[in-house]
Amino acid sequence: MKDRAKRMNKEAVQGEGPAEAPQSETSDDSSEHGQEGVTAMGTTVETPAEAPSAEQSETDRRMQELEQQVAQYKDLFLRKAADFDNFKRRTENEISALVKFANEDMVLAFLPVVDDIERALKSAPPDESAGSLRKGIELILQKITKVLENNGVKPMETIGKVFDVNFHDVLLQIQKPGAEPHTIVEEVERGYQMNDKVIRHAKVIVAAAPDEGPADARDQESTDNG
Repeated sequence: MKDRAKRMNKEAVQGEGPAEAPQSETSDDSSEHGQEGVTAMGTTVETPAEAPSAEQSETDRRMQELEQQVAQYKDLFLRKAADFDNFKRRTENEISALVKFANEDMVLAFLPVVDDIERALKSAPPDESAGSLRKGIELILQKITKVLENNGVKPMETIGKVFDVNFHDVLLQIQKPGAEPHTIVEEVERGYQMNDKVIRHAKVIVAAAPDEGPADARDQESTDNG
């Protein structure tokens, strides 16, 4: 009997020991869950957005200034490029004109010689005794004319043309039956162009209108200017 009572007491003691452990674990679990709940709640709270800092505002302002400077420099560059193109084109035209008319002064000095040769041909006697002389003068004139043409110099055609102050200098107006008023009826001195530029105006006589009398160059110029 005593042995049975000791066995029962021993089993009771062993049975009570394990029963207390789950209770402590439950309390630990509950405390852990409580801490986790607090932590989870803490992480879900949203903080308000921060206002832009002074450094960010200064950076934006500086970027705007730089963009404006870039636009200004680009516009200045385009203007300078256009000015340079105009300068280059103008310089090329000036150089071209200089080359074209480099011999203008020499040609002007030589034209009176051509005038004298033409007058000599007109005044040469038509008989056969002067035939060889006349032919020689004509050959000289042809060579000179060829040289002038190679340098861009050409004589003007004036007879029958309407008087134009850009090409002609009128010396006299005369009544000319059958001629249109203000047309050239006689050429006193031949005019010349060099590369389409007038280097010497032709001196001419023009036909007057039926109700106009003879007039000299001064009268004609005053009429044209009026």
